[in-house]
Amino acid sequence: MHHVRQHRIEWAVHLLRRHGGPAARRLLLDVGCGPGESAFQTALALGGFARVVGIDLGRDFGALFAAFARANGVAARYARASCLDLPVRRGSVDVLVSFEMLEHVPDWGRFLDEAAAALAPGGMLLASTPNPLAVHSLLKWPYQRVRGFAALNRAYRRAGDFYERFLPVRALVERTRGAGLDVLEAAFGGHTFTFTPDGLLPANRAVEGFLERHELLARVAVTTFLLARKPA
Repeated sequence: MHHVRQHRIEWAVHLLRRHGGPAARRLLLDVGCGPGESAFQTALALGGFARVVGIDLGRDFGALFAAFARANGVAARYARASCLDLPVRRGSVDVLVSFEMLEHVPDWGRFLDEAAAALAPGGMLLASTPNPLAVHSLLKWPYQRVRGFAALNRAYRRAGDFYERFLPVRALVERTRGAGLDVLEAAFGGHTFTFTPDGLLPANRAVEGFLERHELLARVAVTTFLLARKPA
């Protein structure tokens, strides 16, 4: 699973760099940050930020986030908050990343509105979410049926309740534009299975590299990446 997360961050950094990266590096905001690994790896890979802020609903992530900050020598803070009400000053964020969170938010379009408001002019949004056409997602379908995901989704009442729905890339692109952001790229990446045993990871990585070099197979990759910029 660590390999999958690491490769996802590599893709994010690659896409941000390919489109010129952020114009400024004052604040990186990671929404749905978990313990903070993705926030600090992204910030350091892009060349460092004056501040890093992580936002999540988890009660136990704050101490881990602080430990990551100390270990990486980064000025950072963790806030327990909803992605639908970002606790940052409007127009202050240079890069906003969100890894594998959108699919857990019923009103994900509202999050995109919040992201657009939080971004500084020229600021960049990088969001990743499972690709519904991926083999990985299709293999999960029987499990979702057995666990009754549809009923669990309907039972959603408040932030933190279970919810999961994989989002088509066309809907993501259209709604991001509706939030007032310029979509720079919608890409598909990563062919690693989260259940690959550690001993098979080198072979899996070799196969993954082969598949990623052949664009005809891109649409069955595990992850959809959406990159957008706020007009200056």
